[in-house]
Amino acid sequence: MDYDDLVMYAVIDCMKCSAQATAILASSLESFAQRVDNQIGRLYALYVSLDLKKFNFIIREILKELGSDPDEPPRNDCRTLLGSALSDSIAEALRLLKGGHDNVDSLVKVGLRIIELSTIHALAHSKAIELLKPSRSDLAQMLKMIVKDLKRHSRMLVKVGFLVRGAKRSKVGRRP
Repeated sequence: MDYDDLVMYAVIDCMKCSAQATAILASSLESFAQRVDNQIGRLYALYVSLDLKKFNFIIREILKELGSDPDEPPRNDCRTLLGSALSDSIAEALRLLKGGHDNVDSLVKVGLRIIELSTIHALAHSKAIELLKPSRSDLAQMLKMIVKDLKRHSRMLVKVGFLVRGAKRSKVGRRP
């Protein structure tokens, strides 16, 4: 096994971890959306959940195209493969979502961290595929589409945070 193969195995394992993370986050966001009182927060949580399912589908299809079974567990620990910054951010998001917290600032901050770190991973995977599997540049393009969606989510998340905080403030000033 040469160096290129080792790098490709690492990319594949990391993508498997990304697929697992997107599935778990999508499920948590769906549950959160059912419990959250704010309509803007609920709609955005459902929207992100659908996009995470789309990302999961794309990543799984790329894995299949690379000859890997997406249901087979990665060879290494996901915390190691994704890095502690992304793993810790995902764990924090899951805690906030499962705990029923509607702390918008915390959710926005952790969401932005996850988006930033996931963008870096997707770009790295895209570049690795371009370099190691030049005949499969179509797969790299699919990852770049995810990056564009992540950038869009970054902008939207900031706006949603302002809207949700604004809605809470306006309710505080109202009399029943």
